[in-house]
Amino acid sequence: MQKLLLLLLIIGIKILSTKGLSLLIVLISFFFKGKSLHFNTEQWNLFFKDIKEKFILKSFKIIYTISTLLSSIIAYILFSITHFKYPLVLSIVLLLCSITYTWISYRNKTKRKLISACDEIKKSVKSE
Repeated sequence: MQKLLLLLLIIGIKILSTKGLSLLIVLISFFFKGKSLHFNTEQWNLFFKDIKEKFILKSFKIIYTISTLLSSIIAYILFSITHFKYPLVLSIVLLLCSITYTWISYRNKTKRKLISACDEIKKSVKSE
């Protein structure tokens, strides 16, 4: 029973760390982009006006890949610390499950949400 609770806890930590790492990567990338644009509002507006859907979708895939790999390493460490048998196998299974879930979700709704968010940003920038 204790191992089951630990397993659920580690799965929850992996999910939260993937989301947290994704957010962190996005914020860091926006910081560096802002720095390259000298934090100028007009240049930001031009950037968002000219942004391509393809770029957003590609960025999402890259950010998710980095985040899920890092969170899988965290899961491996937690499996090792809590003395699970075969921590590497468990981490890989968890990684494959999360990739499969995200791929299905991406194809069904996430891609459309990203495209509509891109369109909303462009409309917002044009109205200014």
